[in-house]
This record gives sequence, structure tokens and C-alpha cells, in this order.
Amino acid sequence: MVYGTLAEEILAQYDLYRDEGQLSWVLGECANGLLACLKAQSDLPQGQRLKEDERETLLTSLLTLWHFGDRSGGITPDLAPTVVALATASERTRLEAWVRENMHPGQDASSQWRNRGLVSFLELLKQVQGSTQDEVLAEYRQAHPNEATYRAGHMVGRAESRDAPV
Repeated sequence: MVYGTLAEEILAQYDLYRDEGQLSWVLGECANGLLACLKAQSDLPQGQRLKEDERETLLTSLLTLWHFGDRSGGITPDLAPTVVALATASERTRLEAWVRENMHPGQDASSQWRNRGLVSFLELLKQVQGSTQDEVLAEYRQAHPNEATYRAGHMVGRAESRDAPV
């Protein structure tokens, strides 16, 4: 878990430096290394896979990197979808709790802006769990009441394009 330790140390001191992309690049490389570790788990023999507490540490590192990237312009685009896809059902439950814990209360513009990425992460979790579009839209309404109408139209448009004859 060297990647996680390196990322943790960089993030702890990130504001002390003027990053012109070098630190962000290293954080991206850490995220890619941690994602590769997560992806490899299913191919390893049972005895070589990470234990539950080690997986939790790995997921925590990935979430920390994702959250930093969400606030500062991204680390790696496939981080959230990959984490959600490879997490177990119990891990997805913990991921959802973490997302909800990090959401900013209130409907002011600042809270809505800060919650945008968290709501997108929550949407990924809900899709994997088999939630309906109405349930996902309810999450958006709660976090972004001003965007709910737009989101509803976007989701209906997506569903119609899937159902349209080719």
C-alpha cells in the first residue's frame, strides 16, 4: 500500500506548495496503482487477496483521492466507476455512508456545488444496486432542487434513446 501512504502524505501537505501539475500527476499515478491493485484482486488465488481490513484501507485511499480530485479538477476519470464496480455489496454500503457523511447540508449554491460530485458518485452506487431512475432522481432532487427538472429530462431522454428502434 505504498501508493496509499504516498498519496496521504502529499495530500496532507498539498496546500503548502504551488502545484503546477507535478503533485497532481503523482496523485494520479498513486490512484492508478491503487486501482490496479483493486482490479487484480479477483484474479488472485484466495490466499493472496487482500484481507477485509486491507481492502478497506485501499478503498479509503481511493475515496480520499477521488474526493480531492472532485474538489480540485480530477485525478483520474475512471476512479469512481471502477471503485463502485469492483466493490462488494457491503463495501458499497460503506461507500454510500461515506458519501452521505461528506455531503454538505443546505440548498444554497455553495452546498449544491460541493455536493455535485458526491451526488454523481451516489448515482453510480444506486445504479449498481439496481435503483430505478425515480430513486436516482429523488437523490438529485434532495441535493440539487434547481437541477431536478433538467436531470429528469436528461434521464427520460436517455431512456427514450435506449428504447428507440434502430
